[in-house]
Amino acid sequence: MRTEPDALGTHQGQASLLRQAPSMAALLCIFPVGVLADRWGARRIITLGSLVFTVGSALVLAAPVFGVAAAGLVVQSVGESMILVAALGALCTYVDDPQARGAAFSTFAAVNPVIYVVAPIIAAAVLGPVGWRGRRALRRGSPDT
Repeated sequence: MRTEPDALGTHQGQASLLRQAPSMAALLCIFPVGVLADRWGARRIITLGSLVFTVGSALVLAAPVFGVAAAGLVVQSVGESMILVAALGALCTYVDDPQARGAAFSTFAAVNPVIYVVAPIIAAAVLGPVGWRGRRALRRGSPDT
């Protein structure tokens, strides 16, 4: 089975960009997303982030060339960051009691890494025959999962 960079006809530098660009995009959008979540509300940003993530997944799924795949991964990463930032902001906003807020954040911190471990296992079982395009379309977590 061919790997992602091989299937897109990329060289090593482009493959490195394919792995790094989504993380850079996610880091650049954290603060603007936080401001938007304060102004528009966490629920709207989570919904918008889900839509952005879905559009990115569709781009990756249909990517005929490297540029489209890279753009799709960046869009996915921005959508994922929107969801996470707004979710953490919602916890801070809607949980008033300091004890309950601590419990909410600790639960979030405990469950979130589990999702990054469990989701790729489930995705591999479901999408194994489909290959990397299907896996990337439904990925959860880092670009290397």
